Amino acid sequence: MSAIIPGVSSARRESFSISVVSRAELSGCAPWTSTFADQRKDYRYYEILDDTVRGDFEYRYFVIVDNNGHVRTIQPFFLVDQDILEGLGAERVHWISPIRRVYPRFLKLRALMVGCSAGEAHLAANETLPVDVIAEILSNGIVKQARSLNAQLIVLKEFPSRYRKVLHCFMQCGFARAPSLPMTMLDIGYDSFDAYMKKALKSSSRRKLRKKLEATAGVSDIRMSVTDDAASFVDELYPLYLQVFERSRMQFEKLTKDFFRQLGQRMNDKVRFFAWRRGNTLVAFAWCKETRCMRSTWVSTTTLHSTCISITTSFGT
Repeated sequence: MSAIIPGVSSARRESFSISVVSRAELSGCAPWTSTFADQRKDYRYYEILDDTVRGDFEYRYFVIVDNNGHVRTIQPFFLVDQDILEGLGAERVHWISPIRRVYPRFLKLRALMVGCSAGEAHLAANETLPVDVIAEILSNGIVKQARSLNAQLIVLKEFPSRYRKVLHCFMQCGFARAPSLPMTMLDIGYDSFDAYMKKALKSSSRRKLRKKLEATAGVSDIRMSVTDDAASFVDELYPLYLQVFERSRMQFEKLTKDFFRQLGQRMNDKVRFFAWRRGNTLVAFAWCKETRCMRSTWVSTTTLHSTCISITTSFGT
């Protein structure tokens, strides 16, 4: 597929083609190792997911090539069989089980999802190819690519709201926007924890928090540690993760032990693990990804699924 990008200046009117490659075919492709370099989740994060969080996911990559044969950027995506009844709860869909014993794919669609299987998505812009051009290229060619992969549903998964204007070209191609959970941000610019409680929390939240603090006031053996590698305690960490995962009513990706292990080993410049122990027992943990803001200071974000927009379309094969 090739496309002439409309609506841009003559200096940017170039012809591009899209092809689909596997992870193995990315070997030696220089643009890949600089993909998302300015994001918390750079190319290494996508490789870790490809290596450790397989399950029902098939990871692929759109390679965007110019008319001189040069690879200009690489946009990750994945394929998954999406259950359209997901989220209704077992008590509401128990009636479907007998049907699926005979027709396993009943009310399931093979979906092509542009973005990240575990986290928010971004367009793979760089100095030579801005986000609006990438969006136009994908919107013009993604349906053909999806059909070639036998996908019946296309999803631009969890793109932050700042992409809304850029992704409008998909709306013009018949896609629909479905808002979902927004990215959560917490301002921690307070002089003290007491100041945070007073200025940021409602009175009811302060009362609940004080009760919890009072309940643990006599516990002196809870201690926190911070590390960039969880390999040494991943066997303790993972059951805590599973407890949270299994309580969730909405489930998508299920992370693995090896995922947490690889994060520290391959992204220790950006990843931090916080661990809380009572005595020798791990009782809680959190992991954060670090990025540099414009003033070259470190800011941390948790791995909550940050999302403002999902754009979808479906079609017959």
